[in-house]
Amino acid sequence: MSSRVGGWCQIPVSVYSDTDGGLRHASWLELFLDLVFVVAVAALGAMLHENLTLAGLVEFVALFAIVWWIWLSLSYFADVFDTGDPVSVAMIIASMFGLVFLSGTVGSAFHGASFDFAVTVLLLRGYLTAAHVRARHLRRQVDADERRFLNYWIGLELLVTGVWGLSLLVPEPGRYGLWLAALVISVAGITTIYLNFRRVLGPEVSHCSERFGLFTILVLGETVLAVALGTSVTAFTPVVVLVSALAFAIVVMIWWFYFYRYDERIYGRLLYVQNEHWKRLRPRGITYVYSHVLVHAGIVVTGVGIAVGLESAVSQHALPLGGRLALTLGLATFLVGTGLAQWMTLPSMDGRVGAGRLSLVGFCGLLAVGGGALSPAALLAVVALATFALLLFEGRNHEDAPAPAPSGSRPEGTS
Repeated sequence: MSSRVGGWCQIPVSVYSDTDGGLRHASWLELFLDLVFVVAVAALGAMLHENLTLAGLVEFVALFAIVWWIWLSLSYFADVFDTGDPVSVAMIIASMFGLVFLSGTVGSAFHGASFDFAVTVLLLRGYLTAAHVRARHLRRQVDADERRFLNYWIGLELLVTGVWGLSLLVPEPGRYGLWLAALVISVAGITTIYLNFRRVLGPEVSHCSERFGLFTILVLGETVLAVALGTSVTAFTPVVVLVSALAFAIVVMIWWFYFYRYDERIYGRLLYVQNEHWKRLRPRGITYVYSHVLVHAGIVVTGVGIAVGLESAVSQHALPLGGRLALTLGLATFLVGTGLAQWMTLPSMDGRVGAGRLSLVGFCGLLAVGGGALSPAALLAVVALATFALLLFEGRNHEDAPAPAPSGSRPEGTS
């Protein structure tokens, strides 16, 4: 038995390779991991719902960025490496258990539980660092370029984990500053590596685009839950039915804007490209990835705004300023994020579509500033109608646009 366990521990962590040239899909364990992450996202949404102030929004943005970056880091590792060996599976399950505690501490990270939150994140960062070190140690036939890439990446992981660990020794508010420093160093370091290394470690077929889409669906599920909770009243009056339909229509249109003309292969074609076009395509891939923090945060904030709007409409109270800002600025943030992602991945995207997106973003800004006179039902109606108008405009302008070109099993532009 001990020799068998030892053999499992020595199974090399290989870069994912494709055998049939088809699309690669997320494993069941990865889907489970995403589901656990969404619990933390829901906790952040609940925190914002309870504190719809400028300070509450700043706290939400900071904590959401940290949680989202951990999710992205775990997704990236699972994209590059084949994590089906028993040790990798056990490590992922252990990290999921850590995420349970992350969900329980994230809402109070700025209100008495900063140490607990920092310890939980440190454990997750420790897992990421250990996973990369193990992958480097067990890799067979590592060439010079791959060794250089992994050494820089592991050095960055050690630095970021060290800075975060140092925050445990520093009292508030210095602890928050070290959190920010760790996040900035990680983002800047990874961006620098990808913009300067022509040869990067990448799988034959990436499934990160699918992971982005699946996570978007799960985050949207939290918004649908907000609509459902808003309709859980004793009597379904015409007003309740109307505002619920408007809220649900907004959620459906958010889904449409993100998934219309969705390309599951685009991540690998942009980020892992290694031929002479890499300097042109790699920045687009990085922008595509980073724009998703705006997509997902925008959806969560919009969901909070919808929930507050429904509660106000059902109780026949005026919509609080925080609720109006969450609904309008959350939607605007989502539109900016999807606009950036699709601009990077759809070269044929009509300029009029981009102008339409910006127009709705500006209109949401106007509603945020001057929509105080509108009732909750009226604001939901105006936002839903404006969003539907943009949907019709984009659908009409995309009808004759060519679909994204299919690619082979290797990322676009790779040799």
